[in-house]
Amino acid sequence: MYFNGQSVDVDCQQSWHYYDNSYIKKMTQRDYLDYCEKDRKRRNDFSQQLPELTLEKYAGLFGRIDNIPLCQIGFVVNTNKLIHVANLRVELILKNDAGVSDERMVAFPPLGLNTLGAEQGMGDSFKSIGYLLMKNGDLCDYHKLTFTVKSATATINGKKVDLLKTDNLHIIQNR
Repeated sequence: MYFNGQSVDVDCQQSWHYYDNSYIKKMTQRDYLDYCEKDRKRRNDFSQQLPELTLEKYAGLFGRIDNIPLCQIGFVVNTNKLIHVANLRVELILKNDAGVSDERMVAFPPLGLNTLGAEQGMGDSFKSIGYLLMKNGDLCDYHKLTFTVKSATATINGKKVDLLKTDNLHIIQNR
């Protein structure tokens, strides 16, 4: 919160206090404060810009319950800027090679908060993964599944943005 400036002004010293008392402590005070200050500067530099986001299929998990095929299809979204992207919702039209289709909404956890990652442990906060549980076995073949985006909205730097109108969401189709 104090590192990212969510609902409060960025306060690197206060953020360090919480980090220093945490179980995940992985860096020195000097390194931590340097990251915090660099992130604050980058967020300020990009505060009036929209990030470029990419969306692609990420993974598929497959199984069966009572002989009914189930799967979970993952989608990953990446950002190119250190800008807080929250409430990202993407409505997808999924289609297999036989023409079977379905419309589904995938929600993503926040991304672009800081260079340390969500747990402030040197993770990757420039990407976020959302999953869809598919109960239609016809859409469980990850390699034959394609998608188009029907709608995409997010809150970016506190403002609601239609990512299709602004042309800031780019699709990567992979097989």
